[in-house]
Amino acid sequence: MRLQLPAKVNWTLEVLGKRGDGFHELLSWFVAVDLCDTLEATPAAVGGLEITGPRAEGLEQGAGNLVLAAETAWRAAGGEAPAIAWKLEKIVPVGGGLGGGSSNAAGALRLMEHHATVGVGEEGLAGLSSSLGSDVPFFLLGEGAELRGGRGEILLARAPAPQAWLVLACPKIQVETAEVYQALDAPALAPGQGGGGDPAPGESTPPPIPGANDLEAAALGRHPSLADLAEALGVLTVSRKGPQFGLSGSGGCFFAACSDSAEAHELAHAASPLGADILVARTRSGAVLPPIRP
Repeated sequence: MRLQLPAKVNWTLEVLGKRGDGFHELLSWFVAVDLCDTLEATPAAVGGLEITGPRAEGLEQGAGNLVLAAETAWRAAGGEAPAIAWKLEKIVPVGGGLGGGSSNAAGALRLMEHHATVGVGEEGLAGLSSSLGSDVPFFLLGEGAELRGGRGEILLARAPAPQAWLVLACPKIQVETAEVYQALDAPALAPGQGGGGDPAPGESTPPPIPGANDLEAAALGRHPSLADLAEALGVLTVSRKGPQFGLSGSGGCFFAACSDSAEAHELAHAASPLGADILVARTRSGAVLPPIRP
């Protein structure tokens, strides 16, 4: 069984403050993108993970990979299945703020349940997704665009995804999320603040164009080469009077939202000399990861 596992962009990302537990409280619109890894699961005598594709180099293939971590967590939760031989074709940039690892984990959970002799059920999968990472619940259960709170694990609102063609500029560096948060000067939240809640008026649908990302300044400060790319992209968009690029998540991929394919491909061509991988993808409607049908 094989699944296509999409990436996501943070259409907006607001950091509300730092919580008492050391984590930061976020408010962010997640939008899935049809830039996909492929994950295949085959029952076998001996399990393991093989990674191929243009972004396989340097990727963890042992227990630290989120595919194998998801399998381990699923079995520890009571799931039973034959040993699984995994094949992951890695297309989504690693360390780019596009959620590729989280998407891989969600796909692995879904595939384990498909091959189960004893499953953990949908409620069990939902609990496991939260334990594996803040973004994993969106990839496992998300639909359209979702406003998420907490560390990203709390669903606050759901709406149709904005229809756009995206140009992604992904530098050949990996950005560590923890480093960006350490560099972030966020105010402390008072006890009891955070933890999600009802969205404020006007937040029940995402804005028509991508909004600000409160992590961008911290990411650029940690990575001078990322700041250089941001400056070059800014010069490009000003000269073309086109859509602006913003960072997704903690970086390091930037994206700009275009109205149609022609505009996106023209912008991608103009950005191609800037020393980053330039990709074009569309926003994704419907279920982020559709359930596997028997």
